[in-house]
Amino acid sequence: MFKSACTLELKTEKIGSAAPLAMRTGIKGRVPSPSARNAHKKNFAKEVTKEAIKLGFNIVADDLVEVTYDAFKVIEHCLKVHEGQVFVPIVNELKAEGN
Repeated sequence: MFKSACTLELKTEKIGSAAPLAMRTGIKGRVPSPSARNAHKKNFAKEVTKEAIKLGFNIVADDLVEVTYDAFKVIEHCLKVHEGQVFVPIVNELKAEGN
């Protein structure tokens, strides 16, 4: 149930030429190649699986890996897009309160 609640599927149709990557993702810059993304996902899955098994989630480890990776990608994207406008000010405010 948790996995289905966290899954987002966007159905898009191509009309003419595709929009530039920065317009589709909100991120400027180089995008890693599919092989680099796949290697990153494999390493991520390996470590999450190890931790899931250590914590006793053997039965649902595969589902946890998929859901955790999806959540990680969403959080990573939000950080890349909104880092300067949202997250840096929040961190600075928290630091100021701590002093």
